[in-house]
Parts: sequence; C-alpha cells; structure tokens
Amino acid sequence: MILPILDFTDFDLDIYTATDRSGDECPASIKNITDYITDAITDKLTADDKQYVYSVFNSQGIDHGDFMFYIADTFTLGVQYGGRSDLCDIFTSIIGNDMKLQLPVLK
Repeated sequence: MILPILDFTDFDLDIYTATDRSGDECPASIKNITDYITDAITDKLTADDKQYVYSVFNSQGIDHGDFMFYIADTFTLGVQYGGRSDLCDIFTSIIGNDMKLQLPVLK
C-alpha cells in the first residue's frame, strides 16, 4: 500500500533532528548554505552570486525546482545512508568562511 502525502514535512524534520545530534552548528550551516543558494537563484542577491551558484554546479539552464531538489539531496542522502557525522564534520568545519568558499564543498 502506498500513502502519498503532498507536503511530507516529517521527512524534513527527521533530517533536521538527525543533523542536530551533531550539534546546533550542523543544521545551521546547512540552512545558511541552502538560504544563500535560494536567495542567489531567485534574484534576492546579485547577478554575480546567481552566476557563481550556477557555475559551481554547472547547472545553467536547469529548472529551479530540479536544481533545488539536487541541493536538498546532497544533504539528505548523506544522512540517510549513514554519513551524518562525516557530513556534519565537513559543514561545521567551514562555518564562518565566505559563502563562495563553502559552496564547492557540496559538489
């Protein structure tokens, strides 16, 4: 039996709760990076920021929703497949760096 749920926020909460086990800095770092990417590609930042985001991921011309799905997967897959500690170690180690130095870590 399949139970489709349109807005399945429990999954997001589970990922957040898992990353929070590594300390507040891990989910905060993920949120900061995600917010920067979202703001850049929705024109809330400069055109240079938008171009930089797309160039880091070689994603010019990709649908906005598909691109953000990819970004979300970079975090969730690491957590789902047992890499939470490694993922959080990486993201907490780059806190405070310029955001343009943090993005390539996602690749």
